[in-house]
Parts: sequence; structure tokens; C-alpha cells
Amino acid sequence: MTAITAVERDPKKDFFAHAPVRPRCPFYGFVGMAGMLVDNHGNGCGVAGGHRPCAMETAHETPDWNECGRFNYSENRRYIEQALDRCKIFPEELKPNGSISWEGVSLRGWYQLIMRE
Repeated sequence: MTAITAVERDPKKDFFAHAPVRPRCPFYGFVGMAGMLVDNHGNGCGVAGGHRPCAMETAHETPDWNECGRFNYSENRRYIEQALDRCKIFPEELKPNGSISWEGVSLRGWYQLIMRE
């Protein structure tokens, strides 16, 4: 790597270039339990609780947090903000290779990654 290449690289853009390919919803594909969201390798809705599927997908719509009228509305914002700060999420894409257990990532960090913020 040359000095010019090192200076020109933007780590944030590089990180987003290799971001997971999932629907534009940080809760899609997860189930919630005890303050954590665990990857269920399916269409779970991490906000709905239990093992419920994504309501948008069930309605034959493309899952998109910005368009989710079921959970993304102003009266629910406080709950979502608390979850972003308190919850850990365990996306399979970010699990270290060969590890049996890991710490997960913050839900806010995952949100920013999936929503490209």
C-alpha cells in the first residue's frame, strides 16, 4: 500500500462497502430474548417479540425500517432509542471466525451499519 492509498482510504466508507447485505431494517432476521437480539436466519422481527415474522414481508412488501408503520412511529421512538442504547445484537455475519461465544455488537452500531448512517 502506498502512502497516497493510505491517506485516500476512508475507513467508514470501506466498512460500509463490506457491510452485510440484509433488508434495510436493523431488526429483520432476529428474535429478542433477555435484552439481546439473536440471528434467527429467517424473517423474524426483533421488535415484535417472540418468533414473529416481519409484518411487511408477510404483507408482500420489502422490509424497510423507514417504512415500517407497525413499529417505527413517533410514540414508539422512546422505546426504540432505549433499545438501541441497551441491547446487544448477534448478527451471524459479524461473529468472529471459529468462536463458540462472543460479545455481540451494540444495537445502535448495527442500526447505523444496516441503515448506512
